[in-house]
Amino acid sequence: NHGWRFLDMGRRVERALHLAQLLRSLIARGDPEADGTLVMILELADSIMTYRSRYLTTPLVPPVIDLLVLDETNPRSIAFQMSVLDDHVERLPRDTELSDVRSPQQREVLSLLTEIRLSDIAELCHQDSNGRRSALDLLLRRIVTSMPRLTELISRDYFSHAEVRRPVDLQ
Repeated sequence: NHGWRFLDMGRRVERALHLAQLLRSLIARGDPEADGTLVMILELADSIMTYRSRYLTTPLVPPVIDLLVLDETNPRSIAFQMSVLDDHVERLPRDTELSDVRSPQQREVLSLLTEIRLSDIAELCHQDSNGRRSALDLLLRRIVTSMPRLTELISRDYFSHAEVRRPVDLQ
């Protein structure tokens, strides 16, 4: 039912937000392959077994980014969370007069999911002269800023019980 859908959306938003913040702080700069950071990230994301069975190598930045950001088949990845959120938002009750127009929630999720799907792994892994993965940082920053906006849009349309006051109502 819709109650379960809202609970699951909250879980998906939190998982995507926290993973994006974690990756942004630990992978977007420096050399995480040298100090064991990638193993820690995979452990925190509950994906170390998936990584080992899939890649058969010590953790490297490109496969970790692929697994935790871009892989829609990994239930712990950001792409998977966005895909499930897209499905949930599509199934939310809507005004029948507006069924042909995408809701703000649908546009927000679709925009993020499309950006993730169109991301190039080589570009995300590329480090500039300062050791920063700017394309990855930009994508993760966009996710971090969009998740609270998505929850606000959902809350406004489905949980706000205060009436909107229009100037006509005030006269």
